[in-house]
Amino acid sequence: MQWQMERLGRFTSSRYKDLLQTGRKKDERFGNTCMRYVYEKIGEILAQAPHTITSQAMEWGTDNEQNAADQYEIISGNKVKPVGFVKFGEFAGGSPDGEIIGGKGIIEIKCPFNPSNHVRTLVTNEVPEEYIAQMQGNMMCTDAEFCDFISYDPRILEKSLQLVIVRVDRDEAIIKTIKDRIEEVVILMKEIMETLK
Repeated sequence: MQWQMERLGRFTSSRYKDLLQTGRKKDERFGNTCMRYVYEKIGEILAQAPHTITSQAMEWGTDNEQNAADQYEIISGNKVKPVGFVKFGEFAGGSPDGEIIGGKGIIEIKCPFNPSNHVRTLVTNEVPEEYIAQMQGNMMCTDAEFCDFISYDPRILEKSLQLVIVRVDRDEAIIKTIKDRIEEVVILMKEIMETLK
């Protein structure tokens, strides 16, 4: 509950991809997905209660995350410690799944509910596009130089295929885009809240 309260009213790295969405029209700066997220955060501030969603897929990921971290430590030789929520400015932040001890890196663990998503990462050795903003956002918040993306599926019978690690380096261009967008939506959020007074 404390973790949820720390995130209250703050845009978080797991949803930075939503913030970056523009509208379908040429001059539409904020798309529907972005605006829904802005309204969600305003709602949290007004209610002083975090907006929480749970699903079977999220529970699967939570249930398997620690085992994925343990397997990562064995395979990579890196030791990892928990990080918690890291604030970035007044209205943003991120929650990496761990920080590599003695290194300049963080980790991002995904335990896909749909096995095809894990297989895609195994085959392509690429991070799915939907997680790039999250990882770069977490690097922005923590000043990390890289993020190891971990995809883990313990249902795969061949143990050597249960976990895949893809290293992603810090990308200042993407981070600048995220920072600029956060500034924009914070101004927008404050303007909307002003109209509600």
